[in-house]
Amino acid sequence: PIYQNDVAQHLGMSESAFRRRFSSLTGRSFPAYVNELRVKKVSRMLVETDATITEAAYSCGFDSMANFEIQFRRIQGCSPKAYRQKIRGFLNPVLTDSGI
Repeated sequence: PIYQNDVAQHLGMSESAFRRRFSSLTGRSFPAYVNELRVKKVSRMLVETDATITEAAYSCGFDSMANFEIQFRRIQGCSPKAYRQKIRGFLNPVLTDSGI
């Protein structure tokens, strides 16, 4: 887990000052940013490994599959299963044609 308050303390800032500064610099909240990083990592794992969706989600810091599904759909626009099938389907002809 990564907590906003812990990051703020590490930087020597109050939580409210950190929240305002982070939001002004990135255009998003700290929790939204962390979720985006986690979803990107899971997305890469779904394409590059044979880990189950649950294994990938938990290994990237999600502790609730319900929250993971919501965040994944919000960021990627589809379910994790559909994402894996779509990307692997796209890559299979490319890999086969290149002899990989």
